[in-house]
Amino acid sequence: LGARGGAFATTGWVPEYGRDYTYEKLAREGGPDGRMEALVWTTADFVAIAREQNALEARASAGGGAVLVCDTDTLATAVWHERYLGARSAGVEALAIAEPSLYLLAHHEDVAFEADEIRDGERFRAWMTETFVARLRGTSHRLVTVRGTREAGVAAALAAIDAWLAE
Repeated sequence: LGARGGAFATTGWVPEYGRDYTYEKLAREGGPDGRMEALVWTTADFVAIAREQNALEARASAGGGAVLVCDTDTLATAVWHERYLGARSAGVEALAIAEPSLYLLAHHEDVAFEADEIRDGERFRAWMTETFVARLRGTSHRLVTVRGTREAGVAAALAAIDAWLAE
């Protein structure tokens, strides 16, 4: 987007705060081996993640620009809550920003899983994709699932952004 120049030159990006939170939690609670399996997640963890994710988005959006790209948001944090705790959380979901947004979902079948020290969800990828789609149905948000190669996905994402802004 930045390469387009003009109003896109100031496109902002917000990373996934939950990753930073997880690394911090792992350092505190991961045991002598620093294992993800040792972590005990609570709703309070996800509320803290959601609040900070929202704060990061608010700070970044104050910088202007036609588009703000967010790696994740509070809706996604609510889905992760369900994944780790086995149930939805009204408290986390209440923190989701209601203003209509464009969600670009890269389909799990088209993006190779890359394990790292905290990414443990390969077997949950299909469930996550289905859950994101289900949660976004009936909301004011627009969901565009991008498929294919990286190049095809980027082209589809840019076309979706252009259409969203044109409206």
